[in-house]
Amino acid sequence: MANIGKKRYSIDELRAFKLAYGRSIQREDYVINIILPAALVGIMTHLLLHYLFLTIIMTILGGVYGYMVLFPANIKRFYDRRSFEQRNKFINTMTQLQMASNVSVFMALNDLIDLTEGDFKEQLIKLTAQLADSSEANYHEAFQEFSLHYEKDVIFGQYVDILETIMVEGSENVESLKKTTSFHNDIKNFQKRFIDNKNRTLRFAKTGHLLIMAAVLACHFKIEPITFENYVTYFSHHPIGWFVYVLYLVGTMMTMTNFMKIYFDDDVLEVEL
Repeated sequence: MANIGKKRYSIDELRAFKLAYGRSIQREDYVINIILPAALVGIMTHLLLHYLFLTIIMTILGGVYGYMVLFPANIKRFYDRRSFEQRNKFINTMTQLQMASNVSVFMALNDLIDLTEGDFKEQLIKLTAQLADSSEANYHEAFQEFSLHYEKDVIFGQYVDILETIMVEGSENVESLKKTTSFHNDIKNFQKRFIDNKNRTLRFAKTGHLLIMAAVLACHFKIEPITFENYVTYFSHHPIGWFVYVLYLVGTMMTMTNFMKIYFDDDVLEVEL
């Protein structure tokens, strides 16, 4: 089992998230999210303290953290971003089709099946099948089930409600569709800038960590009055070194935990229910 926030996912559920948009879990997913954190924690621990047993323990804990936190968060983020892209594509294409007065909502939904992909395509196929086999009185239930699958995206939900109204009442409401589409596009653009800013901050954090690691590594070479023997005796195997390591570990974990909560949450105007 692995965690995303307070929710726990099994490896099969995580694999399903990846497969929902055409990718299985790759070797690189394990390397980036589990092996790399384990290696970084182990290397830093060994450079600071030079206790082999502690290096092994911290390497294992780094891998466990990667598996429990980073691994599921990255996979769920992959799913959420692909899903949002498909919803945005659906909204823009549907609005264009509705601007042609001879295209009904049901016809447009069927046409969009071939233009979408992944889990969203499966949900769209399910919706059209329900609409085809339902009476007008049951249209609301079909649209609601489709919308609830993406319930955190409130703008998408509003768009689906407008489509339902058009289909049930047979009215034209293109202006409402265009306004909602514009709003969803604004969210997409803002989300892109938000993600770019977070990625930039992450690059700065990585650079800072590498500089710290390089500074510690430099102390292992003979730079008068520092020698490797003095470094180990008066720092690594000394209470001063232990205190610095604990301070570094606690500070890094607190900073990274708080940052990761923001980094893996790309929602801009979505609501948590």
